[in-house]
Amino acid sequence: MTMPNVANGAFKLEEFPPYRLAVAASDGRGRRLRLTRKGAAVYRGMVPLACELEGQLAEGLSRSQWTGLLKALDRLDAHVRVVQAHDNGAAAD
Repeated sequence: MTMPNVANGAFKLEEFPPYRLAVAASDGRGRRLRLTRKGAAVYRGMVPLACELEGQLAEGLSRSQWTGLLKALDRLDAHVRVVQAHDNGAAAD
């Protein structure tokens, strides 16, 4: 990713309530993206829930099936990113 893409992504995330964008105190150019208190509370609540759900799903699969599922999900995620990048490029034209 280029720096403008990262910066634009951070500015877009700031539009959502759980995130806050602050200017770096060291030089005033850098930005720091942080969760708000409410966002951090939601995150803390979601992590145990996600871990519990993952454990429940894993119980129904063998180790090799679980590994295969994770690899398939990684491939799907990579493909979605390619499609999104293509769609974003087409929208910019």
